[in-house]
Amino acid sequence: MKKLITILLISLCISSLVACTGGSYLLVKGGFSSSDSRLEGQYSTFTGDYYRKVTLTEGDSLTFSFLQNTIEGSLTATVNDKNKNVVFDITDGAAFKVEKTGQYRITVHGEKHNGNFIITWDK
Repeated sequence: MKKLITILLISLCISSLVACTGGSYLLVKGGFSSSDSRLEGQYSTFTGDYYRKVTLTEGDSLTFSFLQNTIEGSLTATVNDKNKNVVFDITDGAAFKVEKTGQYRITVHGEKHNGNFIITWDK
């Protein structure tokens, strides 16, 4: 029994370390998806934050495409540092120059947003 519990705890720890997306949000009738350089969502209502973790190196430059369809509410996107501080506001066509190597979050924030979005970035 102890062996089984140990295996389950190790599996849980590993899965939490490799998780690249997350957030705290209320989502009605819809969902999110993500890949290495893309975040997207479609829903009836989204309130809160959804993010993808990315590791960036000093000197990297990310160019963003931010397409959104808003029926109601508001939607913003930011780059956040490891302490969750906003370091860049994402707009369509904007370029972010990384000043410090580390882990960042590409974050989408919705306020009773009804619609959809696609964010992509290129290094």
